[in-house]
Amino acid sequence: MTRKILTGLRILLSFAFVLATIFVLCFLVFYLIRTIFSLQKEVSVAIIAAVTTILVSLFSVLLAQHYERKNKIERELRDKKIPIYEGLIDFWFKFSNAVKLADGKLPLKEISTDYNDIISKLIIWGSDDVVSKWSNFRRKLTEMGDNAVPAAILFEFEDFLTTVRKDIGHKNLGMKKGDILGLWVNDINKHL
Repeated sequence: MTRKILTGLRILLSFAFVLATIFVLCFLVFYLIRTIFSLQKEVSVAIIAAVTTILVSLFSVLLAQHYERKNKIERELRDKKIPIYEGLIDFWFKFSNAVKLADGKLPLKEISTDYNDIISKLIIWGSDDVVSKWSNFRRKLTEMGDNAVPAAILFEFEDFLTTVRKDIGHKNLGMKKGDILGLWVNDINKHL
């Protein structure tokens, strides 16, 4: 019971402190404005111009630092994401080639180890859109079972690749359905 009272008292004191601070700041601003306008007109104009110049300069510097810090974080994230995305795409190509060439004998232990390593990194570093697209692709692929990969699954994979490209900074302007798949699927035009 006393803990609740102490917590409530702390909140009340914090609220009172914030209100007192706001009141003091408002009073100081009002006093400053009244003092400036009670001076001669030329002096008031000069003070207002100087204060405005300082505030605009300060605001510009702070805004530039904010955007610089934001861009730096985005660059660092992109540098972490690219190797993971490359690994995932390489894994997919190795896996799909292994399926074609293996006659049912896939090196499952190696595939599982590689996949788990890549996925753990994707969970941490992948953007929300990329993780969601990969998850959708995997679920549809799993639902298919051992059936041949239909065009819908390939287009789902292309959707994933387009999202990866967007996440690392490509605009994907002018890209149409099938453009990425056409880089390695010979008969993609039949499915468009």
